[in-house]
Amino acid sequence: MPAIVVLKNGVELAAVNTDAFNIMTVNLHGDVSGEEFSTLDFFGGVYGCGDKDCHLLWVNDVDVACTDTIEIRFVDAVTLESKGKTIEEIYTKDDSGDQNTETMEQTFEYLEGLPRARVNFKYKTETSRGDVSIFETSESDWSYHCLAMWQNFKPDKIRVTLTSNELSRIRHQEAGKKLFEHTLHQGDWVKVSFIT
Repeated sequence: MPAIVVLKNGVELAAVNTDAFNIMTVNLHGDVSGEEFSTLDFFGGVYGCGDKDCHLLWVNDVDVACTDTIEIRFVDAVTLESKGKTIEEIYTKDDSGDQNTETMEQTFEYLEGLPRARVNFKYKTETSRGDVSIFETSESDWSYHCLAMWQNFKPDKIRVTLTSNELSRIRHQEAGKKLFEHTLHQGDWVKVSFIT
């Protein structure tokens, strides 16, 4: 089975074989109001298998600056794998007893009132096939997600999508605008960088 390798500016953050899992996802995301320009996560596990279920994080909340380049490689199995952590290992349990009573409506009202830290996002994608593309979110967009998803029922490929969305559409659970779609086969890679 192949492996997924995630790099930031050419430095490896994680390398994980796919054979023990049924879903693995790399998620590069950001919004126009966040203090951090973008954030990178790499997680996955076994789901829908009862006692065998698990959820692991290999890259968690890594800050990505506007000058950074993120690369995802789909390679042959690696001998030295990154060790994932569970949510319980990463986040300490809050024993204070405080509970968040804010409703979803209040959350969206709060987000709508935040000042914009940036107008929009502009990206460049490069693939191992030599394709180079430029994409830009609109001024009405609030966030973007670049997802690279591997699933065990299609073990020979990774589906990569880049979408943007407006806060009002997120509020009503509506799909965003697809800016980029690509499929990685074993040996392929994709890079995402930002244009400022």
